[in-house]
Order: sequence, then C-alpha cells, then structure tokens
Amino acid sequence: PGGIQLMNNAEITAWKSSEKIIYTNTYGHAFSSIDAVNRISDIVAGSILKLVGSDESHFKIAFPDGRQA
Repeated sequence: PGGIQLMNNAEITAWKSSEKIIYTNTYGHAFSSIDAVNRISDIVAGSILKLVGSDESHFKIAFPDGRQA
C-alpha cells in the first residue's frame, strides 16, 4: 500500500461522500483492534481517514484501500 489509491468512479463517489477524520498528531499507528497488537499502518499528521465508528476513547477507521483499523 502506498500514499495514492486508484479508484473507479463509484469508489471515489463513495469515498467523497463518507464522513472522515484528519489525524493531527505528528506520527502514530493504526491497529486492527483496541488491544493494539496487530499494526495495520503508520499514520502521520494530515492523514485523511474514513470514519467507520467511534466510542469514548477510540475511532474505527478505514483507509482508501479498504483496510480497517
């Protein structure tokens, strides 16, 4: 996975219409579950991620390539 994700028209329309968050810390990691064992990706300030859900202490996110953390 890289910094650019190719999408077809339907995928880009869905991405554009989804609720998103912007990561504001300088550097961090996205994990597959709350226990923070399996790292999915590094994330940096300015990363735009799809918001899938949240609770009082965590966000469930999706990357443009479909990976979820």
